[in-house]
Amino acid sequence: MEFNVNGDVPVFNVRTYSSHYKIYSNEHENHTEFYLESERDYSGTVSGESLTEAPFHEQDNFVIELTDFVARFGEPNARLQ
Repeated sequence: MEFNVNGDVPVFNVRTYSSHYKIYSNEHENHTEFYLESERDYSGTVSGESLTEAPFHEQDNFVIELTDFVARFGEPNARLQ
């Protein structure tokens, strides 16, 4: 997870890291093959949704925009160069 205040809107970047393979899940060529089936429930879905490779990766790698961060906490003091 990375907290970034350099842009107009601060964001959290969330990426799933494999400590076994020493790479991020979206960098592992067989990540979906290894893990998608084990995430499916008996109805053939993951969390109620039928997932393919791209949406499956989106659950492991995503960005959360903190649109109200400045309004709630003020400008970050240390913007990185």
